[in-house]
Amino acid sequence: MPGHGNPDADIALIGEAPGRVEDEQGKPLVGPAGQRFNRQLLAAGIDRAAVWCGNLVLCRPPDNRLRDYPDARARCPDLWLWPALAAVKPRVVVAMGEAAGSLWFPGRRATEISKLARMCQPPRSSAVGWGAYVVVGSFHPSYALRAGGDWNDIDDLIVARMLLARELAERGY
Repeated sequence: MPGHGNPDADIALIGEAPGRVEDEQGKPLVGPAGQRFNRQLLAAGIDRAAVWCGNLVLCRPPDNRLRDYPDARARCPDLWLWPALAAVKPRVVVAMGEAAGSLWFPGRRATEISKLARMCQPPRSSAVGWGAYVVVGSFHPSYALRAGGDWNDIDDLIVARMLLARELAERGY
């Protein structure tokens, strides 16, 4: 299955596309942004071993500019992302960055996607049996690298953790 992490994860984190290190290792979020992401997860109280990570597209776009390839953004989720999420069946999905966020929050700008959350149903192309899930919009950890300084917005990850706890409590887990 494309992606990496716990195949039974309650939280799935979806980025945009592999960077150079991710492309070399064949795993999402393991390069410089992934290292920053690990620190953000730790600060939010989420164990990296408990989550599943994937990207909107599987191939590294030239110059790491996914926005220049709208066909990939439109077609790749049906080819691999929806089936992968249907196999994992997360209760919470964190859409990191504008490209991933646009799947669940269409028409929203990158600055609007963070702090948004909504209940979703799986798309028609996913496997039968995957129930409703919550999507939380978030910044991509590469934004934190570009922003520099001590920028460390973990609020969206904390919201994801709290929504998962509430969901599990409501279901008696």
